[in-house]
Amino acid sequence: MKKIMIIDDSALMRRALSDIIKHTEQYKVAYTANNGEDAFRIISEKDDISAVLCDIDMPGMDGIALLKKLKEQRISVPFIIVSGTENSFAAVEAVKFGASEFLPKPDHLFRDDNPVFRANLLSALDKYSKDTDKDDHADRFGRNTGFGGAYTGRDTGARRTQDLKAYTSRTIDRRDTGTGHAFQGSARIHEPAAKTAISDVPRRETHFAAHTEHPVLRKGSGNVLVALVCSTGGPKALQYVIPKLPGDLNAPVVMVQHMPKGFTASLANRLDSMSEVKVSEAEEGDVIEKGHVYIAKGGMHLRVRQSGRNAVLYFDDSPPIVGLKPCGNLMYESLCDFDLYDEIVCVVLTGMGADGTSGIKQLAAKQKIFVIAQDEASSTVYGMPKAIYDAGMVDVVCDLNDIANEITRKVGVR
Repeated sequence: MKKIMIIDDSALMRRALSDIIKHTEQYKVAYTANNGEDAFRIISEKDDISAVLCDIDMPGMDGIALLKKLKEQRISVPFIIVSGTENSFAAVEAVKFGASEFLPKPDHLFRDDNPVFRANLLSALDKYSKDTDKDDHADRFGRNTGFGGAYTGRDTGARRTQDLKAYTSRTIDRRDTGTGHAFQGSARIHEPAAKTAISDVPRRETHFAAHTEHPVLRKGSGNVLVALVCSTGGPKALQYVIPKLPGDLNAPVVMVQHMPKGFTASLANRLDSMSEVKVSEAEEGDVIEKGHVYIAKGGMHLRVRQSGRNAVLYFDDSPPIVGLKPCGNLMYESLCDFDLYDEIVCVVLTGMGADGTSGIKQLAAKQKIFVIAQDEASSTVYGMPKAIYDAGMVDVVCDLNDIANEITRKVGVR
């Protein structure tokens, strides 16, 4: 049984997280601390901690300072931040200094109708917790064992995922679920918007791409758009994708990452500082340009409309769709009636649920599309990529590290 450590200055929160973990067969809470100083002492002394659940805002040494100190000491333990902070910069800094995942504290942690937070938490543990029975002591000093989100392709807890899917399908209804997805703030469940009729779309022949270090760059032809969706694990995964895109990419990129209001600007700034392409939080009225990545504003649906020979971004403040706002399906649906693009490249990364699938199906009925999906081994939660693959809509499945290569191969450079 894997040993988990909980760091939070709130005794109530420590109890709530412990209650979730004690109902599992894989994990147990072995250590707790209410501040960073005590936590550092315990982590330095113990070599059997499989994962740490940590708050950011704590008296004395906070979560960010703790992560920095552990990194300086080359002590590698998987960290999952569970925080109620509204400081979006702190959230991005946590990932920068090695946190594997960031989950917001839900508003109603003790309510039985909040299965999604539990699912996200346990899925993150399944993905990032290390097996201390197999890891030797040296793994804590210098070798990456998951700290910082390395993608090793190891077991991701298939049985746990199946149990959570069954639990979630039984309990999610139109009540307040507290938290929709990683970074998703509290939202009320709404029925999806009515869908337009979809003609039968033939199943696509899927290619499983092999890893390559560098893309084969070619001059792009035609007018192409890249439309990407991601959720749980997305903020970390995007650091393996966006910075690898060439600055002269022959397409704009519009993107939905499930996040609440206030977080997407910091995510965009962080990715922009790492990338050759320009990255920004989408603004109402943006005319999208090649070599530019536009991230949907947290707490607002993002749509695209055609204006002459330009594509223009605009916001939709309608209610969340199945707890999601922004929702990727709405972004894809807004592209259905365009005559501006020769092809739309749809990219689906890690995330719980099936956002993107119905929108891509509708898009395929009206537009020429090409679909790239992240593989199971490198996904934090193999939900959204699995849904689009099971729907028979995927052209290429590949490891996270190869997503940017596949995009560049398809659209080319200017």
